[in-house]
Parts: sequence; structure tokens; C-alpha cells
Amino acid sequence: KKNLGKSTGSAVCVVDPAVTDCKSIGLAAFLLYTLDHIMLCRALGINRPTVYWRACNSVCSGDPRVNSWNWYFEPVNHGLESKVENVLCLLRADGLNKTAQLDVGSEIIDNSFKDRTDVEGYEDSKIITTQERMRINKLLRQYVKPNSRIREKLRMFYHRYLAGFTVLGVHVSRYRSLDGNK
Repeated sequence: KKNLGKSTGSAVCVVDPAVTDCKSIGLAAFLLYTLDHIMLCRALGINRPTVYWRACNSVCSGDPRVNSWNWYFEPVNHGLESKVENVLCLLRADGLNKTAQLDVGSEIIDNSFKDRTDVEGYEDSKIITTQERMRINKLLRQYVKPNSRIREKLRMFYHRYLAGFTVLGVHVSRYRSLDGNK
């Protein structure tokens, strides 16, 4: 999309993974899918993404006008798409590791700590290495900042249930029943 009369030569990459398929995946997987899109934007030379999470049943509002990213995280370059000259909307980030002309690295959505290349659908998955963890950690620190509401809920949950214990991780999910109720 072109925004005439806006900052010449400026560009933003709109990251909206559910435009084509959100796979009804959970929060963590959808976040990794989003990071795959951000890495594709970077490989295309656009280092200013803006993130939208819409109409993905597992982690998003049922209303496609609501940016559900903001339910969990601080906005990423909020409103930039209306202030720049060039706006790129990615349709899919699938197959990044097959795109030799782009220096993207491998997709992270299907990577694992063990070899799953013999499992149908995971033939191209990679092992999560120290280098891969560092690459993703850098993206997480740059773009994924829990919003104040989530930080407060986490603080309350920690003090109520986890304080004094060694915690390896916490699984977060948002349940939606088959009839659409939360």
C-alpha cells in the first residue's frame, strides 16, 4: 500500500499472521509465528514492524477489528502504518527456510529440542540451538513487552501461588468453548 504525501522512503511491515491462517494454536505458538513474520520483514529490509493479532480463535477476540496483541503486550510501532509512505502486508511466513535469496534463518514455529524430522509436517524443523535461542531472545526483548495489566496479573499470581518455590515455567492459555463463550 502507498500512503501518498507521507514520509518519503519510509516503510513499515504489517505483521498480522492470522490474515491467512492462525491454525487455532496457543499463545506461545502464535507468538513464535509472529516472530517468524517479523524476521521475514527484516529479511526484506523493513526493520519497523507493527503487529496485529486479529480473528484467531485461540488467543484473539472474536471481533476482527480488535487488535488482540494489545491485550497481552505493549503495541509495536502503533499507528506507524498510517504515517509512512510504503506499507507491506505479509500474507504468509511459511517456507522461510526454503527461501534461499533471503537471509532469514529457519522458521521458529516448528523447531524443537529434539529431532522431529521423521514426523509428518515437521520434516523441515530444526533443533533449537544456543545460537537460535539467542536470536529469538533478542527478538523477544525488542518486540514483546507484557502490558501493565498482564504484568500486574503475573505479579499477583506469582505472589499468591509461586513465591517461595522454584519455577521452571508457566503455561498460559485462554480457553474458548465450542459455543464461543470464554
